[in-house]
Amino acid sequence: MGLLKLHFERTACGQTCNPPLDLMTEVVVAEETPEKEGGQYKCQKCGESFTSILERLRHRQSHVVRRQYKCSLCEKIYSRASDLKRHQMKHTGERERPYPCTECGKSFTQLQILNRHLLTHNGQRPFQCSYCEKSFTQLASLTRHERIHTGERPYLCSTCNKTFLTHGELVRHQRSHSNYRPFSCPQCPKSFKTKRAQSEHLNTHTGERPFACTRCGKRFAKSTSLVRHNLTHTGERPHQCPQCMKTFLTSGELLLHKRIHTGEKPYPCTYCERSFSTSTRLKRHLRTHMEKVLTLYVQML
Repeated sequence: MGLLKLHFERTACGQTCNPPLDLMTEVVVAEETPEKEGGQYKCQKCGESFTSILERLRHRQSHVVRRQYKCSLCEKIYSRASDLKRHQMKHTGERERPYPCTECGKSFTQLQILNRHLLTHNGQRPFQCSYCEKSFTQLASLTRHERIHTGERPYLCSTCNKTFLTHGELVRHQRSHSNYRPFSCPQCPKSFKTKRAQSEHLNTHTGERPFACTRCGKRFAKSTSLVRHNLTHTGERPHQCPQCMKTFLTSGELLLHKRIHTGEKPYPCTYCERSFSTSTRLKRHLRTHMEKVLTLYVQML
């Protein structure tokens, strides 16, 4: 039997090349199969006949069952699980972290980020603030800190015109304009916009408090709680109201305070026409409606 040699034309460049090994095997098998009536080649799967081996070969590909991996968020399909995992990171904001720290086990996306992180273990803080005595392991941390002194907030939200110290803060804020929460808690109905928020929330179920204050030893379930607590030691209140110059520990406290000046009440009641400046005040108000409903229910009994 002579080996039947085929070439496949590439549609992109017009060149011809040898087919892959598995396709060549298929061609050899086809050559060994006796021709059917009228000089036709019959598909052993469905019985359809073709005038040439190449036509039968192309047809055979329709019977190949390829494993498919579908994204549950956008329904894109991939042939490999690794490709699907890489794609899903675009939805969650996660990135591959191939560089682990041998000291603490944390992993990083880039070698240079790992090297900067290692400075936190050896105690080096080469970047000194020109406004106060604080020093930092990274230039980016120094730049971010000095903006507290200068008041610079270079990152603007195009939706609501709020400004932020860092690009990361802007990205996190922009998620507030969308209700996309891909990270669900396995123990309660809550869901979260970031993996980190989900992870720290789980600490409230387990009772774990991994974030310790280096000054007093107090421990917290969430990193944001530790940051807020640390400000009570330093006396720092970095968030200032531009209208009355009052200062606050957190950006959330400042936001609530600003509504006193603007009169903004973004939390409307679904049962009446009243609106409220905070979700807490709305919840308190909703109880009055529930009390009325319960009173009516009791009267009907």
